Amino acid sequence: MPCRAVAIDLGASSARFALGELNSESKIQNPKSKINFQIIEQVPHSPLEWNGHEVWDIDLLLSFCQKALKFAKENGAESIGIDTWGVDHGFIGPDGKLIQPPICYRDHSHVAMFEKMKEHRPWLYAQTGIQHQPFNTIYQLLARKEEQPELFREGYKWLLLPDLLLYLLGGEPGYERSIATTTQLTNNKGEWNPKVFDRFGLPMPQLPITKPNVAGEIDGVRLTRVGGHDTACAVEGMGLRYERDKKIVFVNLGTWALVGKVKDDPDHTTWAEENNLTNERTPWNDIRLLTNIPGFFILNGIHNDLNLEISVGEWLESADLSRNERINVFDPEFYAPESMLDAVAKQIGKSDFSPEEWAGIGLWSLVETITERARLLGAWEIRIAGGGSKCRKLCQLLANVANVPVRVAPNEATVLGNLATQFTFWWDINCWETGALERFKTTIVEEYLPQL
Repeated sequence: MPCRAVAIDLGASSARFALGELNSESKIQNPKSKINFQIIEQVPHSPLEWNGHEVWDIDLLLSFCQKALKFAKENGAESIGIDTWGVDHGFIGPDGKLIQPPICYRDHSHVAMFEKMKEHRPWLYAQTGIQHQPFNTIYQLLARKEEQPELFREGYKWLLLPDLLLYLLGGEPGYERSIATTTQLTNNKGEWNPKVFDRFGLPMPQLPITKPNVAGEIDGVRLTRVGGHDTACAVEGMGLRYERDKKIVFVNLGTWALVGKVKDDPDHTTWAEENNLTNERTPWNDIRLLTNIPGFFILNGIHNDLNLEISVGEWLESADLSRNERINVFDPEFYAPESMLDAVAKQIGKSDFSPEEWAGIGLWSLVETITERARLLGAWEIRIAGGGSKCRKLCQLLANVANVPVRVAPNEATVLGNLATQFTFWWDINCWETGALERFKTTIVEEYLPQL
């Protein structure tokens, strides 16, 4: 009988879950065995307005996770695991219930707090090694403390989104390592940093940060704490923990483009801070030295504002690459504009482009930004995954501009990494360290070489 698990993967614009299988007869003895999986359901979701804030539709997300749990029970899955985007969280009251919807990382209050904290940022980077971003959990918590100090009374706690959803499903509260290190509240060992909490008057969580573990069991289905951060799962799914010596830079391309590499030790240097590199952790406490680039968020916004009948993928494949105009994707005006097309046109100083030209301008801008970051990290190869990896024109343009091979991992690398982590619980966890689970290495789907 195969081992079965359900992976719940929540992105900032859609939620999906997958059923994965691993042949239990082969186990460790057959390193060529693979995880087979299929996406069972995917639904869109978006933030809502609540009390003057932008919040996540937690009822939709929780009901989706409950549906996935029910599916797991009915289809013989032994476990489920949840990964999400980073930084966002919800507050639990003394009665164990969620107090209010989790506020979205793009909420205006976080940007305002980020500006108030400007003088503290160098100290924060030296303490945590985490990039300067207005959405970091520390700025969110400080904004909540200013607006709702009652949330920080004794008996209250906050949980990061994947751990929060596991808890609301019936699991034990906790803080998984990869998601916890997106907060800018940890030290260079991947543990809570009491100096940061003390300096800003925030109560430090009573529970420690942990590696993946089993958070509970519902009707025979294990609630597994996997790599809670979706990027950590994607890196696991790309097999990069086994290939760190090859100077491979990963690109996990979706709403955001996460560009980085796996290494042993954190980098808190002035060089790293000046380039806004972040030292997040893998579930197994390696370093993911990476940078955040606004990815398809901008392209999707342009596509929506153009009111095109074709999909984003079709639009990008039709791109006219002849234009010289470029978008500075880091412009704060693109963080949460009413109209992305108007914001981009204002920056460029021109708006009379055809849809194909807009696609080309967007592709060039994103690819050149990714290339600059990849070169900064010393890439000899780029390994790309995520929804954006399905765009053939983008992948070939990236190979040409970066002048290195671009190898495409499964676009569902995040789901693969989520499942891989769950399946480790069927064997001694030390198997990961011996390299015996070679089956979790990603098979390259496609290769793009620079065209001279």
